[in-house]
Amino acid sequence: YEFFHCFRWKGGVCMYVKESISVKQLDEFCQNTSMFQILWLKINFSFSSKLVCSIYRSPNSNKVSDTDFFNSLDNTLEVLCTRYPNSEVCLLGDFNIHNEKWLSHSKGVDYSGQEMEKFCIIHNLDQLVDQPTRFARHIRDSLEYS
Repeated sequence: YEFFHCFRWKGGVCMYVKESISVKQLDEFCQNTSMFQILWLKINFSFSSKLVCSIYRSPNSNKVSDTDFFNSLDNTLEVLCTRYPNSEVCLLGDFNIHNEKWLSHSKGVDYSGQEMEKFCIIHNLDQLVDQPTRFARHIRDSLEYS
């Protein structure tokens, strides 16, 4: 496997891709700030390509950093969709957002949750994960996620 990463102290994102698959890291679109890390790869197949993005957004983000985050993601998607119009786009990661209308397991709605919902509607993206991805560390914690 080939290892791609965008790390910072105590955080970051990475992806492993099988060496036999043609892949390129899109460095000009990767970002590493104190509030978010974004890693973009272009994976080439025989007759198609996929743009895969791994994202981590800090739960400590504020409205200013969220505005930067969503603007950056929006601008990047516009450029990439123009540059690679036939590529499928897949955004993966930990967005640390809350929007109970859009994410059924969420508790409450926060600013970033509202912004993420708008972003996905604008870009015709779907939320595929419909259950929490965090595993309880203790039996008593598992009741919180049931």
